[in-house]
Amino acid sequence: SWIQLRLGAGNTDPETVSDVLMELGAVSVTLQDAADQPIFEPDPGDTPLWESTEVVALFAPDTALDGLRAAIAGRLGAAALERLQLETLEDRDWERA
Repeated sequence: SWIQLRLGAGNTDPETVSDVLMELGAVSVTLQDAADQPIFEPDPGDTPLWESTEVVALFAPDTALDGLRAAIAGRLGAAALERLQLETLEDRDWERA
């Protein structure tokens, strides 16, 4: 199983949130649209993000959650904890899912 963390970027640059989570031990990080805002045909070389972005990270099942929460609050501010969601993902054949 894995620990999936979802964190709305809020006013913080989503790339900064992603970097912080990677530094805290995330094995993967994905940026997702949090408000159903389509992005059509960006200009070449342009990598736009959504106005409301959610950062989703996977952590090993033995991650100390209290320590992770404290580190996130220390790096991104206590308000980040209000946007934080944690859940356990059971391991499965992800290629078929």
